[in-house]
Amino acid sequence: MVIAYQAFSYLKNQFYAGGIVINSQHSDQPSGQPSDQLPERSLSRRTTLRLMGLGAASAMMPSVLNGCSAGQAQAQPSPPMPPPPSERLTKEIPRTQERVPAIGMGTFLTFDVLENQPRAPIQQVMRHFWENGGQLVDVSPLYGRSEVNVGEFARALGLTNNLFIANKIWATGEYLGDRSQAQQQFEQSLQRLSRDRLDLLQVHSLVNVEMMVPLLREWKQEGKIRYIGVTHHDLPLYAAPIERWIENGDLDFVQIRYSIFERGVEERICLRRRNGAQPSW
Repeated sequence: MVIAYQAFSYLKNQFYAGGIVINSQHSDQPSGQPSDQLPERSLSRRTTLRLMGLGAASAMMPSVLNGCSAGQAQAQPSPPMPPPPSERLTKEIPRTQERVPAIGMGTFLTFDVLENQPRAPIQQVMRHFWENGGQLVDVSPLYGRSEVNVGEFARALGLTNNLFIANKIWATGEYLGDRSQAQQQFEQSLQRLSRDRLDLLQVHSLVNVEMMVPLLREWKQEGKIRYIGVTHHDLPLYAAPIERWIENGDLDFVQIRYSIFERGVEERICLRRRNGAQPSW
């Protein structure tokens, strides 16, 4: 599928399952618009099904990619296509009222292709994703070459400043309070993606989270990132700390695994929301 991995994201009072919002109720609507909202783009139900089939075709087996022509990412001379004149599926981030597509594209494994390997097929995945209303792309420095390829493909397609990039950070440092590793990783991500700032930066798998979240807040205040959050893929083991960050972390996003095969979140996070639990922000 287009989403490279099944994940659950929590946007304040909204729930994303595999990139699709399954609940969006919120009682408070803080005022204030982002300084430069991205263009409203989204996917219709019909387009979503088409893209799911496209993503599955590109991610089924490595031989699918290796069977195509090798070489550098192919530049597309034509400008980005406008979104189709069809039903748009977007959801609101309550803190800013910015709307983001309800369908995102993951890059774990599927976009981790070396420069000397065939990459044209995955560039075409990104192109079709955009042309059919997609915008939100999930990457991480830990996803091998995915971050590099996303940056290259975006430049080739003229999409560098049009995509909503959800990135992650995994940094510890040489000693307690050492931020140098985090700073180097962040600057590397900006360079790879050809961006001056990131739309969303999340602490990957809660690694060094107590030090990283305050640093992300500083970068957000400085305008280097727009939204902050945390992630973890192992909900049974990390449900308690994830819940604490949802309730008390003053975050914009929390991303955890949620799919047909991983439904443990329903017994913890979703149940708490149905029972009326409200985040502290």
